[in-house]
Amino acid sequence: MNSPADFEERRKYPRYSIKLPLEYWRTDDVCRGGLVGNLSEAGLLICSGQDMPVREELNVRVFFPNGYEFDGIRVVAKIVWKDLHYETDWRGYKYGLQFVQISDEDRQKLVGLLRSPSTLEEISVREESGYFLKGERTVKESLENRL
Repeated sequence: MNSPADFEERRKYPRYSIKLPLEYWRTDDVCRGGLVGNLSEAGLLICSGQDMPVREELNVRVFFPNGYEFDGIRVVAKIVWKDLHYETDWRGYKYGLQFVQISDEDRQKLVGLLRSPSTLEEISVREESGYFLKGERTVKESLENRL
């Protein structure tokens, strides 16, 4: 029988459960939307309506609030696993992505975001209330319409 010690976390960096909008594209230059489910210094979990193969590399841009504006990071990431994902009125996929390439500037932004409890708390509050504003619609609504 497996004990809890057998399931000890093997990740080098902690994951932060957070919902953020993202866009991604493959080499075909068709930009698609999705949502971040969790984030670390080494990778992220995303939800998307698109079926993509494991080992595929994606260009990813993750958006997050920075004061009254959106900021973002851009990375190249590889799909390391995928699974079907169901919600009440949505069906798609969850993907585990590992960062392959990230600029020094974007790495600094990412580390700053993850190490700032006040920023993560602010994002969580906005996420719960649905107030990631983008024009007159929330980003959540925009992404739901794109998927």
